[in-house]
Amino acid sequence: MTQHTTPATRATVRIGDRTLGPGHPAFLIAEIGINHNGSLELAKRLVDLSADAGADCVKFQMRDMKALYRQGDGSSAGEDLGPQYTLDLLSKFSLTNAELFEAFDHARARGVEVMCTPWDRPSVDALVGYGLPALKIASADLTNHDLVSYAAATGVPLILSTGMSSEEEIVETARLVRESGTPFVMLHCQSTYPAPFKDVNLRYMARIGELAACPVGYSGHERGFHVPLAAVALGAAILASALPDSSGRPAAPPAASPSAWATPRCAPAGRRTGWSPTSICSTSRPRSSTRRDGSPCSACCARYARTETSPWWCAATTSSR
Repeated sequence: MTQHTTPATRATVRIGDRTLGPGHPAFLIAEIGINHNGSLELAKRLVDLSADAGADCVKFQMRDMKALYRQGDGSSAGEDLGPQYTLDLLSKFSLTNAELFEAFDHARARGVEVMCTPWDRPSVDALVGYGLPALKIASADLTNHDLVSYAAATGVPLILSTGMSSEEEIVETARLVRESGTPFVMLHCQSTYPAPFKDVNLRYMARIGELAACPVGYSGHERGFHVPLAAVALGAAILASALPDSSGRPAAPPAASPSAWATPRCAPAGRRTGWSPTSICSTSRPRSSTRRDGSPCSACCARYARTETSPWWCAATTSSR
């Protein structure tokens, strides 16, 4: 393994009105992506599901087809089957910038923060112009230094996923962003959908923190809630997971069920504690807490302990964000 010199650590990052890092609650991102299937109505529904479930943030994707592809109108004539499938899918499932901004406005009206993944320079410009508090860089673009540098030059905080990347690539991109002076967070990510538990390698999240000297988080593609809980216990500042509609419509890519998000959130003493090993509810360790509907926290835990679709969290609170 290549030896790397550890740079000075940035302990926390400020995104909107939230501070992310040690000693602060995990920031919960519902990844909508393009699971709205090109429907503004469905995009707003997914925002509502996320808000009702207690997510801190919803995240979308924005791409300028003309900037990304030779045939930016979405046609696929003359392409081989790989680009043909991609172009057809994206052309069908994309929202216009104006539609995305309307979905963003809806999210903020619901009290939920918004992020978005730009896949190209024009999208960076559009999202910064809208006023997003952070930009998300996809795993596929971690080594796209042209895009990363362009996004970092805006000064807007970056959240970068590291799926499919080597240590050298993580270090190189972290150095690039750090030299820009822009604050950033890196997310451990296993890019398989769904990710097998045996391949998650969650302990590597701490290694990313050492290499990049920044707050770290986890972008999960696995089934269930166990890995995200463990990620918070290991210090994740951000948790992100995909959220499709529950109507049976196809999602791209496969994602977690909204039923695993839309669960009661407990409120010990009316304050937000976030996730920590000591704040996770358990039927074996009852707590004097209440849910939003006033029922005991222990009842909430008992209910979900019996199911395979247990919630990601049972230990956040009802205080405003």
